[in-house]
Amino acid sequence: MSANGTPTLHGFQQLHNHFIKVKEPQIPEEDWTYKTTGRCHEAVWHATVKFQGQIFTGTGSKKQTAKDEAALGALVEVMKVFPLPMSEPHY
Repeated sequence: MSANGTPTLHGFQQLHNHFIKVKEPQIPEEDWTYKTTGRCHEAVWHATVKFQGQIFTGTGSKKQTAKDEAALGALVEVMKVFPLPMSEPHY
């Protein structure tokens, strides 16, 4: 996490790697919805996913970016239930 509490790329990768090893989540494609807004050359993608009874959204200039943002929201919520194990810092 950054100083303002926003997940950093490293933090996201750490959460993602741990979660994949422990839970191997599979979110069916039918649980995702996508739409775009704006002009076609300046489109903004909106992704929504239903996961464990909750809805998470993401936006981005690319479909994958919007999907990643929504998935990160779901992942952070799941990590509240299945927290990362604490480990000693590596020097």
